Amino acid sequence: MINGKDGGSVYPLQNLVMSAAGDAQAVQDWNYAKPGASIDNESTVKGATTLQRWGQAGYLPADVNDIDQTRAPAEFLEGNGVFFPSGNWQAPGLDKAGAGRFGFFLFPPGEAGGPSYAMTAAANLGIPAKSPNADVAAAFLDFVQTDPQARQATVALGGLVPAGPSNAAAPTAPQGSAVAATVAAFQELLKSNGLVGFMADATASIHVNSLIPQTQLLLAGKTTPESFAAKVQADYERDLGQ
Repeated sequence: MINGKDGGSVYPLQNLVMSAAGDAQAVQDWNYAKPGASIDNESTVKGATTLQRWGQAGYLPADVNDIDQTRAPAEFLEGNGVFFPSGNWQAPGLDKAGAGRFGFFLFPPGEAGGPSYAMTAAANLGIPAKSPNADVAAAFLDFVQTDPQARQATVALGGLVPAGPSNAAAPTAPQGSAVAATVAAFQELLKSNGLVGFMADATASIHVNSLIPQTQLLLAGKTTPESFAAKVQADYERDLGQ
């Protein structure tokens, strides 16, 4: 089950490039606009080829490009799909609707015993310099990230592992729940340095204007893996030059 309408297909694509093709560093360099960084390479073509093959083989819904992030989890809850590559924010809803029915695991590496990776994005929050209540806002942000109960609520309600002090205790979740599995996976990735930024965040418009439509064309058989990699890279360079 994948929500191809609004970008969910990019999740398995990036995982295939990082894990199966083993090119996580190239993706990270691209995300941070390192000089000369490019995803128009063999690894991206390999990942795109696999994703397209999955679609052609019937592993993805026939109408994958018409499924959005609201419909996808609902379909998954109905049993229409064995796997659902998505974010940890989905875990609380799945646990609530089907306690004990769903689990979570990191995308498998290309070779047994190899490193695992996952996408992440920092939640950068700012307070306007002229805010009349800047101290209140700062106190709230501090509370959310340091108070044990607030940190626990961040996981239980949003499925998101909170930031805060590096020595703060990790929030807990019911044993066997999807949320508990995402929390454990996050701790594992912190230790292995396996967190990589979302390709969708590489530029302000790359997700909407390039990754989503190009992945849809890929799954519809309207473009080739080679053309996909070249087009996304060209759009990336265009964005950086604006």
